[in-house]
Amino acid sequence: MQSLSVVLPALNEQCNLMSTLERAVRDLGSLRLHWEIIVVDDGSTDDTPSVCQTLADHYVDRIKIIRHDCNRGYGAALRSGFSTAKYELVFFTDSDGQFRFDGLQKFLLHIETCDMVIGFRELRRDPWFRKTNSRIGNLLARAMLGVKVRDINCAYKLFRKSLLSTLPLRSEGALINTEILAFAARRGWKHIEVPVSHYPRRFGNPTGANFWVILKTFKEYFILRKRMNQIKAE
Repeated sequence: MQSLSVVLPALNEQCNLMSTLERAVRDLGSLRLHWEIIVVDDGSTDDTPSVCQTLADHYVDRIKIIRHDCNRGYGAALRSGFSTAKYELVFFTDSDGQFRFDGLQKFLLHIETCDMVIGFRELRRDPWFRKTNSRIGNLLARAMLGVKVRDINCAYKLFRKSLLSTLPLRSEGALINTEILAFAARRGWKHIEVPVSHYPRRFGNPTGANFWVILKTFKEYFILRKRMNQIKAE
């Protein structure tokens, strides 16, 4: 029987987290596998911590909470979740409700024949400026790092923990997706890309469109390329 750790980074998602986790519990419960959910509260300043605790108390032994005392970034949140995951497969998505968990069954079938399964948003439900930022990021990743997938930053990915744990991940911010895929491409991991449904955000504001987040991400591209070249030379 397969076993799965689901990692959900959360930053100020008090209005979305409850419904997201209830869907996750329902859909995971319908699958034949051992599973856990790891919510990483990345220094939220709203009621996200209390929502997390309520859910963890209700779903004992199913939902784990990791709490960052301050906001460290999307990549740092994922890395905390990855290091805590105990099962053979690791899946991550966002906690804002823009993705559902009913596509996981198809991913779990595909992972039997590859090293990772990567989702791409069939119809992206985001404002135009976020789509534009994503296209630019995809072009940079292709040109600078050799990452050739349709939708690098789609937060719907499944990995084998035994492989994921070997990657020298350091990204604190949004570049974590690119970093994972760049190292995976260099190591020759076999992957499959699968379309996933994407839904409009109901509450709150995403941080990915923040000017300073975007600027930091561009800077991280050059840092990552330099680091990859250094590792290759060693």
